[in-house]
Amino acid sequence: MQTRAKHLPAEERRSVTVKAVIDLAGAQNPSE
Repeated sequence: MQTRAKHLPAEERRSVTVKAVIDLAGAQNPSE
């Protein structure tokens, strides 16, 4: 995954994680 995110603040790490999940969900569910 994104190992570079380890040095980011908690908020940025959460944002990156949320974005990754949304991207994955969008890729698996093109209906969105």
